[in-house]
Amino acid sequence: MSLEASVWADEQRLRPLPKLLLLMLADSTGCDGVAVTSDDSLLRRTGMTPEELEVALKDLEAGGYISPAQDIFGADGWRMEGVTCPTS
Repeated sequence: MSLEASVWADEQRLRPLPKLLLLMLADSTGCDGVAVTSDDSLLRRTGMTPEELEVALKDLEAGGYISPAQDIFGADGWRMEGVTCPTS
């Protein structure tokens, strides 16, 4: 989990379902700023219906909060657009 991603997600002003989803994605965000989790996991953790999840993902993407990405290992996920990766 990225603390930076969680703090950033918490600061966003969103409607309840997209906000909940953004917080759950933040909880799955690695040090590269990409959240990798399955739809099944998101459905279980948020209590959303598949339709609600789809709408919330589209809302977050359209709002510029997330974008499709791959993590450093090539797994599909969502880039948290407000989260910067630490440099070494």
